[in-house]
Amino acid sequence: MKQLLFMLLLIIITYPITAQQDDTIEISPELIAHLDQLDVAVSQLRELDILADVERRFPTRQDVIDFVMQATQEELDVQTVLEQTQFYIAFDFVSPEFDLVATYTTLLADQVAGFYDPETGIMNVLLTSPDAVLEDELPILEQLVYVHEYTHALQDQHFDLLTYLEDVTEPDASLAALALVEGDATLVMQDYTLLLAEQDPLALLALLDDDLLLDAEMPAGTPAVLEAELTMPYFDGLLFVMALHRDGGWDSVDAAYANPPVSTEQIFHPEKYLAGEMPIAVSLPPVELGEGWEQLMDYTLGEFYLREYLNTQVDRSTAINAAAGWGGDRMNLYYNADRNARAWVIELVMDTPEDAVEFKTAYMDFILGRLPESTVIGDCYTTQAETLCLLDVDDTTLKISYAPEVALARQLLDNS
Repeated sequence: MKQLLFMLLLIIITYPITAQQDDTIEISPELIAHLDQLDVAVSQLRELDILADVERRFPTRQDVIDFVMQATQEELDVQTVLEQTQFYIAFDFVSPEFDLVATYTTLLADQVAGFYDPETGIMNVLLTSPDAVLEDELPILEQLVYVHEYTHALQDQHFDLLTYLEDVTEPDASLAALALVEGDATLVMQDYTLLLAEQDPLALLALLDDDLLLDAEMPAGTPAVLEAELTMPYFDGLLFVMALHRDGGWDSVDAAYANPPVSTEQIFHPEKYLAGEMPIAVSLPPVELGEGWEQLMDYTLGEFYLREYLNTQVDRSTAINAAAGWGGDRMNLYYNADRNARAWVIELVMDTPEDAVEFKTAYMDFILGRLPESTVIGDCYTTQAETLCLLDVDDTTLKISYAPEVALARQLLDNS
């Protein structure tokens, strides 16, 4: 998933790309000079020297579709597809009919405007608007995409992006690591936008045309959690990197690559990263649930996925505030292929007793919305088809379990 996430840049907040008609795109000497100027501008804005030339490509739409198809096949092996799909279903993010591969392929092939591939060191920029022509100077929107992608190239030269990401395996930590990379590139793009505004404010304002903004949307049917996953590294990553930059300039941002954020909590609350506050370590033993059940995941859920999960039943503000007290957690997900059933348990540690109370209050509203006709049996709320349990372990720790029936949910609660 790392490579796929690197590809979705900027176009999320602009508009879908119209297919290119040309099979090949010629680059004039004047355009090469213009691109060289952009390289220098990015280097100066980001305060990173250019250590090597970067190969530039302006692929056609079909080139991008082919690349996305290949990357999807390489990244989404059968086990990854199973784990991710069942995770999304188990936490009510998608319907049981959700097709992960088809959704990612459609989303990325339709929306990507440019990408930097750290495996090859090649940066790619597409012409994004229906009337854009590759002449002697990039149109403004393409300049912004180029600046973003060239920042990734400089990051790679100085910080080795593949090495930076190679040990990050869990979803929450992956989002945090990507947020530094994408927030960094987005801040440079923002600074370049300010330069453009000084030089040609009217041309820049054209990007804010109402017709353009009306098209600023994901493809129809994109699950909300997928949109949040893909946009979070850019929007929240930008705020995180801005906080680092305020604290110590680009030196502070550079230092973060050697000491990267390890949780989305640190991205949402940069002051915790700057203070060196780490997530609370939590572990859960595996539970034998019986014939047909297998453990699919033993991961940290994290503040990002916790707030997205809450937001499936409570309003956005309540979800954000309730998840903000997150201190650490561990989540185990189980799957029974014969029954096409899922079960999970989370041990959640909040920062303070007050945070635990706020979360529990929000989660009780969640349960009432999720299982409105449930019967209360001890710590569990059950219907004929499913059960949710919520247990206070101590004044800052809670356990939550979910299963098709109360006995399994109780087993997870008591034995994890």
